Amino acid sequence: MRAIHAGPRAHATLATWLALAPYVRRDTGEVLCTQRTLARTAAISQADVFYGLARLVEMGALLREGRGRYRVHPRLLWKGELAGRERAEAGAPELRLVEGGKVD
Repeated sequence: MRAIHAGPRAHATLATWLALAPYVRRDTGEVLCTQRTLARTAAISQADVFYGLARLVEMGALLREGRGRYRVHPRLLWKGELAGRERAEAGAPELRLVEGGKVD
């Protein structure tokens, strides 16, 4: 939360993050919706969702799997079995604190 609030366009980033929760696939963390759906869910523009997703990737909260495909970092928002989370964590980058909302 501190990194979101300290960074640029905090509202778009936070709204995007909160809107993701119902669309995260169980046991994989894959995001299963379009940017248009996220925009409607968060009541923000698609441009703000695009920016929010990019910022969440920069922070490490989301992992970009390909063009328009994202997965939530397993330590941050996990639905499913603990064993599945442990397997997903094995392939995920380590989380680190981002001071002042900027990557070192």
